Amino acid sequence: MKHPLSWRNQSGEVLLFIISIVVILAVVFGAYKLIGYAADALAAKVPDKIEAEWFGGIAGKKSDWSSEPKTNDQKSAFEIFEKLKKAKGLRNLPFTISFIPDKTPNAFAMPGGSIAITDGLLKMVRTEIGIATVLGHEFGHHQHRHSLKMMGRSILLAGIMILVMGGDHGFMLNTVLDLAEKSHSRNDELDADEYGLKLVHKTFKSVKGADEFFIKLEMDPLTKSSKTLNILSTHPYTPDRINKLREQMDKLDPKG
Repeated sequence: MKHPLSWRNQSGEVLLFIISIVVILAVVFGAYKLIGYAADALAAKVPDKIEAEWFGGIAGKKSDWSSEPKTNDQKSAFEIFEKLKKAKGLRNLPFTISFIPDKTPNAFAMPGGSIAITDGLLKMVRTEIGIATVLGHEFGHHQHRHSLKMMGRSILLAGIMILVMGGDHGFMLNTVLDLAEKSHSRNDELDADEYGLKLVHKTFKSVKGADEFFIKLEMDPLTKSSKTLNILSTHPYTPDRINKLREQMDKLDPKG
């Protein structure tokens, strides 16, 4: 039978270990935030011309992507894209749109002015304002330099981790950093939502039906979001996102 004092010593060691882990993770998280601020500051200084020169040809290197609209859905999306990119106040980038033959509903922005959209999304969202809102969201990512900032954070973080830990990050450390990055991504998505909605209203004088894409995502069992697992997602919880979008829609277009 162990002496009660030995149990106390073991409990104290376990508690000290837990406290040490918490402190280490807090320091890592804080360092990540500082790295994020530094990367964001650097990304904000990159001239549009330089970004276009470095990254403008990314979409053209994808063999199965097309910059020429072929189907009626693609042609409609292209016309909407052309209207949006004429809005005043956009960054001076050579904006282009590419169409991807993928059934998964998706769209994304890449550094240099590229926007890509899948046939699956074009089949899902059927209205002009619905498609305009999706594309406006991607313009929002460009406007806020989200892709550049994410690249900068990744490069700086990878460099520091290699210097400090020789590239061996450890499972727990990777998990914390991954969750931090996803939290950052969710904030980026909300910022892009807000900018995109304003861009749509400026271009089409209406935002009626701007929530179409998110409503259909939530209706589909395959894309329906989970409140519990949302911390693991790069995108905000869809019902919360819809509510926030509708609040902004009411402000922009009360009669709509």
